[in-house]
Amino acid sequence: MANNEIEEIRKAVERYFKYIWKVSSIQCVGDKIDGNQWNNIFKDNKLNLPFPIIVIGAEPKFQLNEDWDDTEGYLDKIEEWKYLYELFPEKVGYVSAPFNPELMLIDIAEINKSLNINVKKIDELWKKIRNKININIIHKNLKFFFREAGEYFSAENLTEKGAITHETAEQTRFLQQLANLVAGCILFLKEDNSEPKKVLLLDNNPERKMVDIDTHFEAIFKKNIIPTLKDILEWMEGFIDIYYYKKEFATLSQKLAQVEQEEDETLKVTGKNRSKNEVRIKDFDFILVDIFLGENQPNGIEIIKLLTSKYPSIPCFALSVSDDFSIIRDAIKEGADYYILKNQIFSVLYIYYSYLKELGKILEFLK
Repeated sequence: MANNEIEEIRKAVERYFKYIWKVSSIQCVGDKIDGNQWNNIFKDNKLNLPFPIIVIGAEPKFQLNEDWDDTEGYLDKIEEWKYLYELFPEKVGYVSAPFNPELMLIDIAEINKSLNINVKKIDELWKKIRNKININIIHKNLKFFFREAGEYFSAENLTEKGAITHETAEQTRFLQQLANLVAGCILFLKEDNSEPKKVLLLDNNPERKMVDIDTHFEAIFKKNIIPTLKDILEWMEGFIDIYYYKKEFATLSQKLAQVEQEEDETLKVTGKNRSKNEVRIKDFDFILVDIFLGENQPNGIEIIKLLTSKYPSIPCFALSVSDDFSIIRDAIKEGADYYILKNQIFSVLYIYYSYLKELGKILEFLK
C-alpha cells in the first residue's frame, strides 16, 4: 500500500479517536518501529508507554471473522509490534486497511494510565545468561535485544529468519526462547504483586546437564559452562522461587490419593542452597512434573492426574525430554494443563502466563 494511503488511514483513525472517543493522546504509527519511536518506548532502562499506540496495517482488505484470532494473524507480519501487542494489549491496538474501528482492542479505561516498567531485574538476568552463551546477538544490551526479539517471538518463519541473519537453526530456536523469557519477565513485572512465583519441580534428576537433554545446546553454551536444568531455573531468581521434590514419588502418590480435594497438605521439599522446607501445596503458583520419575517409580502422568484432581486451581505442567505425540496426548488427557519440553525451559514463565491468558478467555466465554 502506498505511503499516502497509509497516511490517510492514520488521519482517519486520529479523527475517529478525537471526535468519537474524545481522546487526542493516541499515537498512530505504521507497521515498523522507527528509531524515535523506539527510543520513546525503551529509555533509561525502562519501558515507557505513556499513551495508547494504534498500529496502521498495510493489508489491502480484511474481513472480520467471529473471533479475534485474525488480528494476531496479521500482526505476525509485523514482528516488532506483535511483541509489544502481546505484552501490552491494553496499550497497543491494530487497525487494518480499509479502516475497521471494531478491530481496535484498546481499553478506553487505560487511555490515561501510563505504563512505566523498570526492567533492571530483567537486565540482571540477561547479564547472567549472556556470559554463558556463544551467540553474538546475546552480547548486546537488553534494549537492543528487546527490539530484535520480535523477529524471534513468532515460531513461524524461523528457518527464513535464520537464513537472513546468518544464525544456525539451533541458535534461532534458542533466541525464540530468550524472546519468550523476556516476555514472561515483562508480564511478571506488570503485576501489582511482584513476589516471585513459587514453583514446585517433581524430577528425579534436576541436575541433568542441558546438553544431555538436547545436544543442540552444545552450539549454544560455552564449552566450560554447561548448565543443568536446575541451574537455569535458579538463574530466574527474583521471578520464580524453585523448590525440588526428587525422591519417594510412590509415597507422594499414596499421600495425594488420600487427601481430600483442596485439603491443606504440606510437602517436604528442597529449596535453593539445599535448604529443607515444608511448603503447603496450595502455596505454589504452578507445578512442573517430569513424565519419567525413574525406575520403579510412579509415572509422572499418574502424579499429574492426582494433583489436578485434588488441586484444580494450581496449574500443573508436564515436563519431558520427549516430543512423542502419544505421550503428549496422554499427559493432556490425564489433566496436564500444558506440556513443556525440557529443552524449552527458558520459556517456562511465558508459558505460565500464556496458560492463564487462555484460561481467562475460557472463563469469559463460560460467563
